Amino acid sequence: MEAEKYISDIISKALHLEGLGISRRIASIHRNRIHSIDELYFAESEILRQYHGGSSAEGTSTIESDLDKMMVVPGVIVCSDVDAIQKMNCHIFEMKSNNCRPGFTKLTPVHIENSDYDLFQMYQQDIREMLEKDERGNLLFSSEKFHQFLLAIPANIPPDKRALPTHYRHGPAATCVDTDSHGYIAGESGTEIEIDFSHGLLLEEWPEEAKEWITRQRHYCWPGKDLVEKISNFDCHLVPVGDKFSNHQHLEWLISFLLCELELVWSFSDIQIQLYFLLKRIVKLEIESLYPDQLSSYHMKTAVYWYSETDDITQRTVYELLDLVKRCLIFVSCCIEKGELQHYFHRKRNLLFEKFIDAKGKLVVLNKINQLTETILPTVIKLLNQPYLDGAWTKSSEDPERFLGYCRSHDFLGPSFSKLRYQNELFSLFKQVFNIFISMAESEIETLSRQWKYFEKEKALDIEEIFFCFLIQFLALRLGISFQKESMKDKNRIHIEMLRKDAEVFILKGKELDAPSGYLYLATFYLNVNKTEMAFTVLKTLIMKHKDASFIYPGWCSQKKGIKVSSSICRQIECPFIQEDTYVNYAVGFDIIFSADDVSFVPHPVKFECILVQNEFDGFIVIHPVVYMYFIMTIAFYKSGNLSKTLENLQKLDTSVNEAKGGMQRFRALNLLGYCNFLVGRFKSTYTYYVASIEETNTFGHFQNAALYHIIILIYYLKKIGKIEL
Repeated sequence: MEAEKYISDIISKALHLEGLGISRRIASIHRNRIHSIDELYFAESEILRQYHGGSSAEGTSTIESDLDKMMVVPGVIVCSDVDAIQKMNCHIFEMKSNNCRPGFTKLTPVHIENSDYDLFQMYQQDIREMLEKDERGNLLFSSEKFHQFLLAIPANIPPDKRALPTHYRHGPAATCVDTDSHGYIAGESGTEIEIDFSHGLLLEEWPEEAKEWITRQRHYCWPGKDLVEKISNFDCHLVPVGDKFSNHQHLEWLISFLLCELELVWSFSDIQIQLYFLLKRIVKLEIESLYPDQLSSYHMKTAVYWYSETDDITQRTVYELLDLVKRCLIFVSCCIEKGELQHYFHRKRNLLFEKFIDAKGKLVVLNKINQLTETILPTVIKLLNQPYLDGAWTKSSEDPERFLGYCRSHDFLGPSFSKLRYQNELFSLFKQVFNIFISMAESEIETLSRQWKYFEKEKALDIEEIFFCFLIQFLALRLGISFQKESMKDKNRIHIEMLRKDAEVFILKGKELDAPSGYLYLATFYLNVNKTEMAFTVLKTLIMKHKDASFIYPGWCSQKKGIKVSSSICRQIECPFIQEDTYVNYAVGFDIIFSADDVSFVPHPVKFECILVQNEFDGFIVIHPVVYMYFIMTIAFYKSGNLSKTLENLQKLDTSVNEAKGGMQRFRALNLLGYCNFLVGRFKSTYTYYVASIEETNTFGHFQNAALYHIIILIYYLKKIGKIEL
């Protein structure tokens, strides 16, 4: 019907605005985040490699999605032709795929190396103990023993002070359930998230059976020749999971195309990735419960791969989205009926092998898919769970024409859509950038120095310039902070001056990180070295440079997602629209982030906040930039003896803390406000704010609060000066 085309356009627009967005651009943002984090990890040693996967990496995640990480085991290589491989200083294994189901293989040892840097020796394990003979006397590398070895060690390599939380086996991975205490992964503090850690062995070249993908005859434009060539140079891996229907499951390994599959998803057009997202949601919400553990997101992704090859999907428009969902569901239904869905890279591997064995369960699923194709519009409206779509569908009495009319009455789905889409893409960009900052916040100076040197010589071509600029500037800030902390440990006056100079140079390199926070780190440095006038100059420059400007706030410390600067005051506002010609760094104001080890660098009351997260899994704190700005202005004026300016900025601090109501970790802001009131002798207000801070922690939970320590100090001080009443 004609209305369905225009409703498809509405659904596509809704997906662009869904959460942080489902689109090609959003997938590209996630791609850059993943490449940045993985390159930072590699830069620590230039030996160890880790890769992220799953929905979070793809840019198709929902709140229930988990996180996937794969560590490439160093010092091990697997080849398919032992005669072609040159002697290497590592453990070498040869693939033996005969008598294995397609996609699985066994490994025979060719060479066992006695290496100084060996993952197994690091944990007092001899790799020879993981070799096992089969019934024919063939010596093989046991995937089961390897997996048990990995389950027994921390996830971090080399050994680190933080071990992997309590975990269990999940396929080739060790799965742990951890609390996202800050809310930067799940979007809500205290949310439990699953993290899958797996370890892969590097394949020296693509498996022979997969090379057909490179030369495959394709009738349409996806994937293009350039993409095929790019992916053909990616690494493949083996992960420790065997065929559960094999008598030799414990000796078998699964071939993984993680990097290749990710790159394909990142290459998807808007309509492809939205199609994939909708199919995933349909399986999760409509099919999974009917016959559990038969269909997965991986099956849907594979279906989109194949359908994109057999249908000229690059020529499809947003007006055909719902039609494509129906067609792909029919394709999946046909695969279930035949009992075969070929792996996209390894065609001989059947992803539906031993699936849908129960005939009744199979029929239930087939009937459900048929029903879904007949009712695709209400199904998609339901799974998107957007009030404005649900409301329009109800008011229209489920009439498509009337539904379309109600949707068109929403300005954000019409004239304002492009502007709102750009705003949402920027918001997503800034949130993912800050996730990179979080991954760097706790790094020590040695790690930061290695990363800086690595990125000086390696330009990280797989990372967009925007991301790379953010990464380098925050890296510079963290290096500067680390140099200043080192200067405070040193006893040699010359060394101290050199380290302080290095600290200032690097913090200056990072001061244009965003609109406010880069300057706030610089002002903090000058306060730390008792250059109060320099701190004032920096703060004045910040305000004058961005006078009358608005920028996006992507943090969790306030429910208001914008900041407005004027000559008189900086306010928190609703998320503003940003002009597309605005310099990206000046379109954002990031949270201030300090690690647990920044105690010597931060102002006095922030030291308490840092100390209390030293034993937390997430050893860092975040503070709203407006709150932090007025906090350091208050203490700077107090240190300079200007009481009237101190009180003026204290009032602005009070306003900014009040504006942050409902934000995460607001109790820290209340502690800073309480401390500043303590400085000016407002002891009743001090006590009131500390109590409010404690009450806020009791409401939101999951955090240790320094307010109690501040109250003890307050009582001690009042007794000392003879004022015991509060």
